[in-house]
Amino acid sequence: MFGFNNSFKVGSGIQVKYQVGGNSNILSNRNEGVIRKVGISKRGAYVRVLYRDSKTGRNRIATFSTAKMIDPVIFSN
Repeated sequence: MFGFNNSFKVGSGIQVKYQVGGNSNILSNRNEGVIRKVGISKRGAYVRVLYRDSKTGRNRIATFSTAKMIDPVIFSN
């Protein structure tokens, strides 16, 4: 568990492994993007990330729970 701290800043780059579908133990490839929103909901801390989809080439938005992140790497601007 990575938890929630001040290292998640809007505009910073992020690379993270995450569970496919959010529930299974199978990890998706390392997701890479730019942090657009950081917050805390009733389910815990989360990070909203803008990334480019490798299959379609389009920009997409994903919301990742910080409790389920594996090996996150933050890049400051």
